[in-house]
Amino acid sequence: MPRPPRFIDATAEQLLQLRVVSSHQWLLRLIGAAAALAALTLALSGQFSANLGALMVSGLVVIGVLAQMRWPDTELGLLGPLAIVLAVMARPQLPLWLAAAVGLLLLVAHMSFAAAAMFPVHGVLNRSGWSLLLRAAGAAIGLAVLGSALVTAAMGVVLGPWAMLPAVLAALALLVAMLPRAPLDG
Repeated sequence: MPRPPRFIDATAEQLLQLRVVSSHQWLLRLIGAAAALAALTLALSGQFSANLGALMVSGLVVIGVLAQMRWPDTELGLLGPLAIVLAVMARPQLPLWLAAAVGLLLLVAHMSFAAAAMFPVHGVLNRSGWSLLLRAAGAAIGLAVLGSALVTAAMGVVLGPWAMLPAVLAALALLVAMLPRAPLDG
């Protein structure tokens, strides 16, 4: 049987190299996993085996984190943050600092997994890539902290039923702004 030409072997080797996960990808994925597990630890505050609910939440978070470690853009990754948010909401007394810390950790986990899903698996980020990524992450975290401070400041303000109308209009405007747009055919 004749041997295939050398360029086919070289091309096949290069295609196989595209499947190799780079160290930068693993770093982004590990940051996301560490942030998600830290958020779980804060949300449950050491009650990992206290009851069946805490065990179920922990299991869902671990499944979500493992899925995102393997495939950063999978929808299974939503299990972890959803379970953590439900665990935080189920707490009878929730200190404000705890909610803020869990939210910030979930934001870091989301940004890290989103960056891992956006960049090529085999890709290596250079200095300008890391700089761009960290500037965008810093801006997102800064806006989240500012928004959280505004919401915290407004918690003491009591509004009447009329405030529901601007809130619904703002939610609709946000929905319209976030919907994907089809290209216009001329």
